[in-house]
Amino acid sequence: MKIFKMESGRLAKWLAIVLVGTALISGLALLASGLPRAVRNNEPWPTMRVRDGKDLTFNASQGFPGGDVKEVTADFSFEMVRIQPSPDGDFHVRYTGAARGIDDWKEVFTMELRGDVLFIDSHWRGIPPLGGVSAEILVPAGFDGSVNIVSGSGRLEAGGFEAGSLGISLGSGSLDARELTAGAMSLRTASGRISVDSLLADDLELKAGSGSIRGGGLTADLTDVKISSGRTVLDDVSGSLVLNGSSGSASITFTSPGSLVDVKVSSGGIDVSLPEDTEFTLDASSSSGRVDSDFPVTVTGQLGRNEIRGRVGSSGERSVLLRTSSGNIDLHSS
Repeated sequence: MKIFKMESGRLAKWLAIVLVGTALISGLALLASGLPRAVRNNEPWPTMRVRDGKDLTFNASQGFPGGDVKEVTADFSFEMVRIQPSPDGDFHVRYTGAARGIDDWKEVFTMELRGDVLFIDSHWRGIPPLGGVSAEILVPAGFDGSVNIVSGSGRLEAGGFEAGSLGISLGSGSLDARELTAGAMSLRTASGRISVDSLLADDLELKAGSGSIRGGGLTADLTDVKISSGRTVLDDVSGSLVLNGSSGSASITFTSPGSLVDVKVSSGGIDVSLPEDTEFTLDASSSSGRVDSDFPVTVTGQLGRNEIRGRVGSSGERSVLLRTSSGNIDLHSS
């Protein structure tokens, strides 16, 4: 038994030596085959291509025939973006700025016609800009297609043109919209202010996650306002309006109210002004605050410090609904 153990030990030792030697030879062969061809052939090591860190300033512009474009879709990163009327019947796109380590502006920006879609895309992917970068889109008069703009951050200004439909959405930054006409219009920002002036639409949507909504001159069959945190101030509003706010006051002045005025905020006061000859049914209540009305109300329901339900005038075709959990409600005659 002792001899058997000794023979087994020697056998195991020899097997280990053989296995280690085989692995070493295989590894050396694999390493040699994996080296660059220049090294294996005793040639100079190839030069590695690196960016030379040069600065590139660009001012790129291109025109697109207006009759060929039915839709505009643009996705920006952080640029200052302006959308304005075109001086002729064509679309024009301009992109200006500077960057480090690129040879061509097309490495960070695309503008091309894909079928009948004008496709615009900013794709920096970690390339550092040098200073401000701006983009400009010029829309021809009478355009009845769709314009859809998305931007991660930055400032966006749109004004002086019309479209069949218009959608603008910002991740963070300010949005200024003026003198715009569209069948359906949606203006959104996740974080930042929205400023509006002279907007005409069938359906108008204003949505802010965190920031204010201010302006006036809104004419729409229905204006839908949603704001999570911030104040809403709108003047010279024509048409119906629905507003839902989580935190922040709301002040709305109507020139010609539609059939529905529905304003609800979770925390904040409500101030609504209607023309003095407006007739409507009123349902206003505050969980914690007072309710005041300049209009003579014929009470048909509750009347109290924080609640009024009744009718103003003889017609009940228009509804005014005002609700707040925390804050006062003031209904003014203008």
